[in-house]
Amino acid sequence: RRWDDALLLLESYIKLDPNNWYPWYLAGQCHNFLKNIESAIYCLEQASELERFNAHLFFALGIAYQQKSRWTEAVAAFHRAIQINPDYELAYNSLALTQKMAGELDMALRNYDAGVKALARRVGKAMENKRNSPIFKHQDSGELCAEYTIYAAVELARAADGIRGMTIPTGAQ
Repeated sequence: RRWDDALLLLESYIKLDPNNWYPWYLAGQCHNFLKNIESAIYCLEQASELERFNAHLFFALGIAYQQKSRWTEAVAAFHRAIQINPDYELAYNSLALTQKMAGELDMALRNYDAGVKALARRVGKAMENKRNSPIFKHQDSGELCAEYTIYAAVELARAADGIRGMTIPTGAQ
């Protein structure tokens, strides 16, 4: 947590190799911890120009934009993180929070929902499909909980069987 000392080392490394995205990213994170948000944004933007396929980088950039109330840029950064990793539930959550703060409540609600589903997918992919896996007792938590529980169960089955996609008909269908 010696962010100032870390920054000195990172800045000297950046001078030696300015085309390496990772020290830019780490410098951005140090600036963020030091509450130097404009400097954090600058470093993270430099990193994002050099590395276009790291979801954590775009998530960090979105958080920095969010702290400066730069809603449009934050939304774009979170969308990029989600594009790279569709199961990145924290990016959905931060996207939804940004949209909520920007007054886009319907979009925020849709992205909170997408975040819960991303979490279910990620957990489902990580679970082992064994007969001795724990069985969780049912708790009646209402219709919303039931919807997510069903979604999570489907994702778990899909991941365990290696199925790439699945559609569940709705009551209207």
